[in-house]
Amino acid sequence: MAGGREEKVPFYMLFAFADRNDVILMLLGTMAAVASGISKPLMSLIFGDLVNSYGKSDQNNILDQVSGISLKFVYLAIGSGIASLFQVACWMVTGERQATRIKCL
Repeated sequence: MAGGREEKVPFYMLFAFADRNDVILMLLGTMAAVASGISKPLMSLIFGDLVNSYGKSDQNNILDQVSGISLKFVYLAIGSGIASLFQVACWMVTGERQATRIKCL
């Protein structure tokens, strides 16, 4: 606050100190965030497959069906975890780089 007034930064100035590497990191982080967000609807679809597997007429191999669908849940969890980690890592690194650049100026 300067003189009792709150200083506001325009939106277009938020990333004014980002260089080419920062832009690449932000794009990668955003793509990872989208991948992480897509995992939630995919989880609902896989859960629907799980529920449908119980209603199928062939009850002899229901364990195989449920095991296969459960494995999809594991793959989704691993992919979502990697995407979330990558998202946070990219945005943290670019934030630290830009903050350091601003402090030096």
